[in-house]
Amino acid sequence: MRHEAATVLELSRVAELSVLPGETLTRLAREMERHELATGAELDAGELFAVVLSGLLNGPEGVLRPGDRASGRLRALTPSAVASCTAEAYDRALAGG
Repeated sequence: MRHEAATVLELSRVAELSVLPGETLTRLAREMERHELATGAELDAGELFAVVLSGLLNGPEGVLRPGDRASGRLRALTPSAVASCTAEAYDRALAGG
């Protein structure tokens, strides 16, 4: 599993985030970590703010697709990417800090 920052372009494709101003998305992208998962790999999103960027994952809510919010233990059904950060980092980015 590789870790790198999420990009503004990736985040702007998530419906919930697409309405945010570019400056806010830029701050959020700096806070969010991008996780690339191979098929069968797991990620514990726990209490994080997390969104599916690509692929299909199985989570407590069922099958998750690109643009879905994610939480809990996730298992990649296909090669996937998830971006996550703490709830505090998410709130800070939205507040302009």
